[in-house]
Amino acid sequence: MGVSHQERKQRTRRAVAGAGVLAVVAGGGAYLLTGGDDSAVTQETGAIAPVIVPSSLAPSPAAVPSVPVSAPPGSPSSASPASPASASPASKAAQKPKPAPTTADPERVRAEINAARAKAAREGHPLQRPLATPSQAPVRNAQSLAEETRELDGGGTMRIISAKYDLSGHRERLWAADDGKPVGGARCTQNFRFAEGAKASVRPTMLLCWRTSENRSVVVLTVVKTGSPPMTRSVNALNTQWDRLG
Repeated sequence: MGVSHQERKQRTRRAVAGAGVLAVVAGGGAYLLTGGDDSAVTQETGAIAPVIVPSSLAPSPAAVPSVPVSAPPGSPSSASPASPASASPASKAAQKPKPAPTTADPERVRAEINAARAKAAREGHPLQRPLATPSQAPVRNAQSLAEETRELDGGGTMRIISAKYDLSGHRERLWAADDGKPVGGARCTQNFRFAEGAKASVRPTMLLCWRTSENRSVVVLTVVKTGSPPMTRSVNALNTQWDRLG
């Protein structure tokens, strides 16, 4: 049976339309796969067998230029992939590589620390290291360590530290810059040193009292805003806690 001119024209249009869809799918696939810098991925696209892509997954007309119906099958315009510039902003955002997490350069950090220390030293604030506890064997009854802070009139505080082991060389006891003077069974001082190599100085508004032994210890630090710390009250609090430890 002969085919009319009109039927041949319609078949040609359907064939061209089919080629246009393949070009769109291939173009979209090529763009997505070559969005990165890996050329090997682009080479593999030629080895992938043709697949049927649901219409809902095909790129929108705005993302890829449409192929003119008048273009003959096999022409460059029907097979050329879409350019990256024609992709939608959402596709470009999806293909933008995420920046790799950065880590601090140890050498740079060390240099910044050294520079800060040098600057502080030039301004009269040299680096000071905290007083270190002498290396000792693990203490017994470490769980017995207790601390209580009491408020004083005028905004002062009294801190009472106690334990069923020797607190010499521990905690606030380290701050005493001398052996103190005996007061009611304890020893007290107002001479303090807070850092290694720092100069000891008398603190008129601070008082440190202590009483230590191998099996029990009490340290009392009293600080007031103005005037002198109450020595008698501090020693009484110390002795009361000492008796509680038995």
